[in-house]
Amino acid sequence: MELVRAGNRRILFIMAAPPEYGPALRARFTPLMTGVGPVEAGLAAGAALARLEARGETPDLAVCLGSAGSRSLEQTGVYQVASVSYRDIDASPLGIPAGLTPYLDLPRELPLQVLLPDLPAVRLSTGGAVISGAAYDAIDADMVDMETFAVARACMAHGVPL
Repeated sequence: MELVRAGNRRILFIMAAPPEYGPALRARFTPLMTGVGPVEAGLAAGAALARLEARGETPDLAVCLGSAGSRSLEQTGVYQVASVSYRDIDASPLGIPAGLTPYLDLPRELPLQVLLPDLPAVRLSTGGAVISGAAYDAIDADMVDMETFAVARACMAHGVPL
């Protein structure tokens, strides 16, 4: 893991697993590898951000890169995330709408800053399962992944934009 300088910004690139990290990316940066799934991603991102903060090296921006599934978007297309939700949280038996974390004052979808105006911005849903086929019917988002929401929460805890 390294912080990449872009102008006066320090950027932390975050990815889940080595198969997503091909030669073109390897030539440009060394990311934080979190492991697969929301638990591993949240733990790794939070711990890394805490270590960087303790050294006085808090990044100015984190960029979460990787692969995502979609029923409707072009396969191998490149997209930026306009918002991310956590599809596995369901406290509806407690009277809390599905998708909201109990006792946490956050919206169902976390808006993310769109930085690249020429890159399509889409909605992402994070959860702990690989989605395919009819499973997309239950998901209200353009793409699915297994890490971004957890990384976003770790970044929020450390004041780092994602």
